[in-house]
Amino acid sequence: DEVSSDTIRCELDPPQDVGGLEACLVRSPRDVELLLDLGAAYDAAGRSSDARSAYRRGVEIDPSDADARLRLADALRRAGDVDDAITEAAAAVALRPNDPIAVRLAAGRAPDAR
Repeated sequence: DEVSSDTIRCELDPPQDVGGLEACLVRSPRDVELLLDLGAAYDAAGRSSDARSAYRRGVEIDPSDADARLRLADALRRAGDVDDAITEAAAAVALRPNDPIAVRLAAGRAPDAR
């Protein structure tokens, strides 16, 4: 089974642009890291609803991925969905109890709040 050069590029040096990341996800739809990168690219492009969807997919694929839960929690918080943000952040705290960002988000605060 031959691996294409595009697949290798996606795995070793994933693109940072939305189009490139979406193309990589067609080949690897269950790659949580690609989903998180795509969510960040969507956020940077002002596509917050798409970012939340990408982060949510990452959580659905791997519920034990604390980074996916934290990114989803922060995206939900920024969208004003505080209750769901706290729920996701609390799940991240259960996975990483000493993570200060998770603890702040679980308390309903911004991740960079003191």
